[in-house]
Amino acid sequence: MVAVALIDTSRAPAWVGVAVGDTRQVAELAGGRRAGDSLLSTLMGLVAEVGRDLSGLDGLVVVRGPGSFTGLRAGVAAAQGVGRAAGVALVGVSGLELAARAAGGAAGDWLLPLGAGRHGRLYGCLYRVDDQQIPRAEGVVAEQEMAAWQEAAPAGCRLLLGGGAVEALAALPCPGRAARLAAAWHLVAAGAPATPPAALQPLYVRDWMG
Repeated sequence: MVAVALIDTSRAPAWVGVAVGDTRQVAELAGGRRAGDSLLSTLMGLVAEVGRDLSGLDGLVVVRGPGSFTGLRAGVAAAQGVGRAAGVALVGVSGLELAARAAGGAAGDWLLPLGAGRHGRLYGCLYRVDDQQIPRAEGVVAEQEMAAWQEAAPAGCRLLLGGGAVEALAALPCPGRAARLAAAWHLVAAGAPATPPAALQPLYVRDWMG
């Protein structure tokens, strides 16, 4: 069975997960800004629980951003170390794309994952589901007010909470960790291209917005 791990340090609380077939194991990382200190030990513990070791993983999916400097740097650095030391194939993905993939939908559906940006604004990227049930990005990541996002969203678009604690988004549907871990598993199982460790780079909120 395909074994996949996921690292998401793009927002607080950071977490890791492991999926082998239908088995899902997730763990939240303690320590706030110092969550990276426990990342590798927590990941190794989860991998051991499903009867594997790091070298037995078929892929390690890493959320590259958008997110804060400290969290993303820790997650990417840990993944690079695992990729080099254990020979695990790395797959870098946007947290917004992963949320869109986890939400699912029929061909032609529009999805708009959103995350907490600066000064009370929201960052997001519009996705459309194609006939193979794969979200396709429509445009670049942008940051604007909630009202502007709602006006720009196509009719029937599903708004998703992509990250951050935003009171205005409390009622919006949010793909949970199990769903995002399942989406990561499907990415690897479907043959997503691997990213060389040196090419795996964090995508900070500020960099995405230009």
